Amino acid sequence: MKRGLLNQMLSGKSPETVVLKRTIKKVAKLRDNVLIVGELGTGKTLVARLIHELSDGKNRPFVTINCPAVGETITEQDLLGEIIQEGESVKEKTGLLENANGGTLFLRYVEKLKPEFQDKIYSIISEKKILKPGASEPIEVNFRVISSAQSDPIGWQDDIPFSKPLYQELAKLKIFIPALRERKQDVPYLFSFFLEKYCKEFGKPEPSIPYEIMEAIMDYDWPGNIGELENCVKNLVSLSPQGKLSAEYLPMKLRKHPFELLDFDALPTAVQELEKFILRKALSKFEGNFSRIARFLRVSESTVRYKVKKYGLEH
Repeated sequence: MKRGLLNQMLSGKSPETVVLKRTIKKVAKLRDNVLIVGELGTGKTLVARLIHELSDGKNRPFVTINCPAVGETITEQDLLGEIIQEGESVKEKTGLLENANGGTLFLRYVEKLKPEFQDKIYSIISEKKILKPGASEPIEVNFRVISSAQSDPIGWQDDIPFSKPLYQELAKLKIFIPALRERKQDVPYLFSFFLEKYCKEFGKPEPSIPYEIMEAIMDYDWPGNIGELENCVKNLVSLSPQGKLSAEYLPMKLRKHPFELLDFDALPTAVQELEKFILRKALSKFEGNFSRIARFLRVSESTVRYKVKKYGLEH
């Protein structure tokens, strides 16, 4: 079951993906902290989850902290918890870090963690202790930390202030996820995986993939990586007619020309829509003067009158 999950969610047989799968399996058996680096949409959160699910601690907590939100929507009390004295009673709030005790703490976009919180996180991770606001004694915690970042960690010290001790603590092990453009061989496998997923979700039979769609997805560089590809497939499945994939629902940036990927059966409708568009523009430009429109479009005036009547464009 574990192997099936790994193979499905990391579909592909490129050398890069084979190495990535092997690395995930090895890292999952260890307890060292892990730093995952990859561009937006490469699947860093998925890899973090898989490391947890394939580990001996799969049934223990997996707590995610969105680092850009720390100090904004996530307060220090949310992180550490709090001891609140109300008269003679004491209330204790459990924080996110304590919730991860015994399991995995996932620091998402760790490169965007504000400098004022970096030393606190480092102390907690290295000392394995949390001192809650309002408490007199720290509590002990023990969790594995998996972090993710979009940028190469080597450049952090130059680009933004980031604690070197914290970086060294987080990056005991590193996993680099290659961009989808660097492993184009995986695109058909990923496309098929998402096609099956969304056909089931929308209750549609799984269609064959037309050549023009396959050609378009293989020619594209996918700057948004797997996330962009998944959205593309979802859009195709949800909008295409039952039992087929229609290339007209591909994003415009995947098409070599707006008309090139039109289904053959859709050509008459496309021609009519184009004629209507041109006639509307011409009627507006020449204020309904059929003679001037005919000269401009290099057709007879009778043709212009016929098309205007046909499409119901009379003023």
